[in-house]
Amino acid sequence: LYFAESTGLLVRDEVPAGGQLRTTDYSDYRPVDGVMEPFARRLSQNGEIYEIRLNGVIHNGRSALGYFEFPRLSNEPLPDIPTLLSQVTANEKHIEEMLDNYGYTETTQQREFGDNGVLRVRESEVYELTFYQGNRIRRLISKNDRPLSALEQAEEDKRIEKFIRNLEKQEEEKERKAQRTSGTGTSDDNDDNQRLSISDILRASRLVNPRREVFRGRQVIVFDFEPLPGYKPQKDYEKFFGKTAGVIWIDDTDRQVARLEATLIDTFKIGGGLLASLKKGATFVFEQQRVNNEIWLPTSVEVNLSAKVLLFKSINANQLTTFGNYQKFNTEVEKPILNGPGKDPAPQP
Repeated sequence: LYFAESTGLLVRDEVPAGGQLRTTDYSDYRPVDGVMEPFARRLSQNGEIYEIRLNGVIHNGRSALGYFEFPRLSNEPLPDIPTLLSQVTANEKHIEEMLDNYGYTETTQQREFGDNGVLRVRESEVYELTFYQGNRIRRLISKNDRPLSALEQAEEDKRIEKFIRNLEKQEEEKERKAQRTSGTGTSDDNDDNQRLSISDILRASRLVNPRREVFRGRQVIVFDFEPLPGYKPQKDYEKFFGKTAGVIWIDDTDRQVARLEATLIDTFKIGGGLLASLKKGATFVFEQQRVNNEIWLPTSVEVNLSAKVLLFKSINANQLTTFGNYQKFNTEVEKPILNGPGKDPAPQP
């Protein structure tokens, strides 16, 4: 055991394990209930290094027993798979209809490993998210833990105003097209503003090895997924999911996706490789939860990837996005986002 001479805090331990030496370095000490706790650990064993970051420490707290349940076999039969997937798709469409009544915050952290090998936040941004006709509206409210300056706020307000005007024009044009074609026209939705649908991923994938497990104390149906041979993508990002494999957890009661893990199994080129090229092995983790006992909303997205941009610049990205502060708006307002920047309706009591 190694202790810092100045503080007396543990900074390293070395433990023999199976003929190897396991070393753990402790750092980022913070007071919790008057006790200094390490929020960062660096574990080295068998030539591998693990960076561990704690989001919080609770002393003598009570944990749900479901957190400690291992996946177990169940005598309960699996549901009909095509019916299950149809229900997931239908529930997603219902969620889209409810989104206009909800808003929440999105915190994005760009992270990197420092010279000491500890993962640190390089920069961060916080956005307020609202939705209109299924379109996502992101309003920047702070950068690097600082509120926007007066100039930055004015520029952001101007951007939002322009965005809403363009959005209304798009919606009016879509309505005119629908009327001319008796409702059979195609949608011109902007993929960048649309909420990613799990059904888009399911269409581009083949699901295998269905099984029952327990996730966060709830019964779930779990699938492994892989690219669906012969599938022709309908949207640009479906081309990406056509090159991924992973695992998906579907809540057995609500028929909603609780978690998704994906790994890029082949290089993915953007703009034919001229704009960017994502390297094989990139990983993506998505989680969501039930809010207000009526809607499932995202809780976190984690991305780790290596890419070559514009043919010559190589980058490594480690990004964590967390969501919270969920609010339900007054449903009596027909178009809450059109009241003007910074004037969203007050949440219901």
